[in-house]
Amino acid sequence: MNDRYRKIREAGLCGVCHRPLEGSVASCDACKAIKREEREFRKRAGICSRCKSPAFEGNKTCEQHLIADRLKRRLRSAKLRNDGCCTTCGKPSRKYRCYKCHKHHLRKNKIRRVLTKIRGLCSACTSLPAVAGGRCGPCRAARSRRPRSPETIINDRARAARFRETRVANKQCYRCGDPKLARGLKTCQKCNEKQRIRNMIQATKASHKRAVEKSLNGSIACAASG
Repeated sequence: MNDRYRKIREAGLCGVCHRPLEGSVASCDACKAIKREEREFRKRAGICSRCKSPAFEGNKTCEQHLIADRLKRRLRSAKLRNDGCCTTCGKPSRKYRCYKCHKHHLRKNKIRRVLTKIRGLCSACTSLPAVAGGRCGPCRAARSRRPRSPETIINDRARAARFRETRVANKQCYRCGDPKLARGLKTCQKCNEKQRIRNMIQATKASHKRAVEKSLNGSIACAASG
């Protein structure tokens, strides 16, 4: 914020047309409406919201501003993590995201996945129709071109193990991070119930598989003896 704009704001004037303002807003309602119409026009025309370049593949900004914004977010997240703060709200946190922001992030992603599934769109890019597995053709091809090496798998498993040990040491559920643990367990009541249902489903599938194999083996034996 330069000195000229700071003086305009301190005088209680609109930062665009310099008209008197009511409250602690930065611009008047007329300037906000004009700015909103300009954003809608740029979005419909496929123009970057910051410059006159074409928007990059369904985004609101061009490729240059998209990369700059992405780098700015990464630098901010790195600074907050080094300071021991949540990368979303900036409050002190032991992890890169506090418990409240983590829950909000999971809920937001779940809503996004449900909406994209209802609309029949790709769960990764949310712009192209889903072909199979909830993803479009380009996203499926891009994912298949990124094979994981054995070293990457080992490192990911070691990272997950360290993350789990840290949550257990902090007396949190090692699955969701909830501080309210079930009695005598390392998980919360909700995660424990989910795991119990998952174990029941796996046991039912295994029992059904054994029954089918036994029936097939019996049929083969009867056909061979006959």
